[in-house]
Amino acid sequence: MHRLQLITDGFDTKTVTIVDAVLRSLPKGIAAIQLRAKSLSGRALFDAAGALGETTRLYQAPLLINDRVDIALAAGADGVHLPASGLSPAEARLLDRNHLDVIDPALSLTLSATATATICSTRSTFVYAAAPATVMAEGRSFTSPSPSTTTTTTTTNYQTQSRQRDNGLAPNFLIGVSTHTLDEVLMAARQGADYVSFGPVFATPSKGAPTGLASLAQAVASVAIPVFALGGVGPSEALACTKVGARIACIRAVLGGDPERAVENARQFLTSIGTDS
Repeated sequence: MHRLQLITDGFDTKTVTIVDAVLRSLPKGIAAIQLRAKSLSGRALFDAAGALGETTRLYQAPLLINDRVDIALAAGADGVHLPASGLSPAEARLLDRNHLDVIDPALSLTLSATATATICSTRSTFVYAAAPATVMAEGRSFTSPSPSTTTTTTTTNYQTQSRQRDNGLAPNFLIGVSTHTLDEVLMAARQGADYVSFGPVFATPSKGAPTGLASLAQAVASVAIPVFALGGVGPSEALACTKVGARIACIRAVLGGDPERAVENARQFLTSIGTDS
């Protein structure tokens, strides 16, 4: 698995340029990109994931989507990062097994908890695979037909690409979880997380009280999955974190500047964390 996770602080026209410059400067496979853009609509997030995915694939960097399992699957991302207060890894895998991915990525949709549907890349064809459910799209309410019913609302000819996973998630689909305490780390591991982020390890303006290196070391020692140190982690702090066995995640420390500064910061992190898997 990657050793460095770079998290976007939103998404705009410069994001892809910065990510491309950073990944180009690093060994392939060492870094992953997490798309975290909470202000974007479902449609905009789907488009952003598609744009970033074209770049991350070039450099063999996993693309993770923050919180939105449906968007991650619809956009062909490599995984999802779940917030501490969000779905559990077990629930996320259950949703996929029941084909609750996304209906019509062209719209921003909210599905009821019991809805299950295959992905459709059309703008007008909804394919339902299980029980009826209420769907909200652009302020309008729709009720799904009976199972295995296809409803076409227009005659526009879009190519349908349905991605069904009868055996659950693809084997290499990553699920990460944000954690802030040892109990949360242990819970995430028990529920099937592939990795956790832990923090804030150091003081940072946007987070609460720091957990400290000792708590990070305890988290690393308590689970078999990778633990990514997050929060106030710069290149010098990264070295201390790697000494207790953690990997590194950061938001503004790399992707928060212009491309030249981002590349320089990424290289400094690389010096701290090394390239061993």
